[in-house]
Amino acid sequence: MTNTIFSISLWAVLTTICIILSRVLSAEKWQFIAALPNSKNSDGSYNGTNLTYYGLFTANALLISAAIALVLLHAIGYNIVLIILTLTLVLIICMPASKIVAYIVEKRKGTLTIGGAVFTGFIAAPVIVGIVNITAGSALSSKLELLPFLAALTAAYAIGEGTGRLACISFGCCYGKKIENLSALFHKVLSPFSIKYYGKTKKIIANGGIEGCATAPIQTITSLIYISTGAVSTYLFLEQMFILSFFISLSITQIWRFLSEFLRDDYRGDGKISAYQLMSLMVIPYYIIIALSYSHEYKNDISLLEGIAPFKNPITIIALQILWLAAFIHSGKSTVTSSIISFKTVKNRQKKGNEKKFA
Repeated sequence: MTNTIFSISLWAVLTTICIILSRVLSAEKWQFIAALPNSKNSDGSYNGTNLTYYGLFTANALLISAAIALVLLHAIGYNIVLIILTLTLVLIICMPASKIVAYIVEKRKGTLTIGGAVFTGFIAAPVIVGIVNITAGSALSSKLELLPFLAALTAAYAIGEGTGRLACISFGCCYGKKIENLSALFHKVLSPFSIKYYGKTKKIIANGGIEGCATAPIQTITSLIYISTGAVSTYLFLEQMFILSFFISLSITQIWRFLSEFLRDDYRGDGKISAYQLMSLMVIPYYIIIALSYSHEYKNDISLLEGIAPFKNPITIIALQILWLAAFIHSGKSTVTSSIISFKTVKNRQKKGNEKKFA
């Protein structure tokens, strides 16, 4: 019953948040959190570096994903040092890959791709688990079993990317096709839930889109599918159905990634089928081969209370905060927008007599 309550609560809270925010984040005010002044201009103004809500929601999503993975892996009884080390190495590979793969595919700087980062992380994860087991695992007389690790990783990824799609709405990227250009069926079904973007610096508008134009709510749909998939996979993991948990989260997320791009209107590279779509399909047979090669049964006891135990340790909280900060710095500093900042005093709000002190 505890596993059921936890999974349903996780799904309900995140789904509610995504539904509410997906209706407001396309407004102009939800693109930038702040602008930090740096170099000064001759007229006294400053050139600013913009910090985005894209970075905030991306960092939040990564934090949620890492926390879920930590709970699941510690619930099964794995060594906390091995868990943190392995997850850290996976993220170290994924974060730069989000820019590198995007540049290779789209030939544009300042662009991030979650699909490319996920593909790279998924390919590298089994290798990383093996290396950690041979090195740190041998030193600690412990090891991570690959299939449960992958099941936890894919369940956490589904939830993380589901919540992370809010970042795309706020920045106006990964946007859907215009409702008016869809077939009659899609037009009728998606029109009530369409997303309209406002603000000249939103990516969709900067790329030639029209403010207030109704577009397919592809990010919202992805959020709901991924969060639901992640919640189901989390429940199955806690019930020790690792193979089922793994294949549900992997297959649904990657198949939907392939299909969803047919409703997207942003540039995804040349060709009718993008490189990102091919990556999503390539991951599935790769992991099927790996999973089938680890066919022995797992008899570890799973305790959800044991899974949340690390969060009582300040070191775990600090590590997650560092992860959040690194993610925010990586994705929140905008390189495709700029700002001009000027400062002035509001004289009628100064206290009388202050002018004498500085005379």
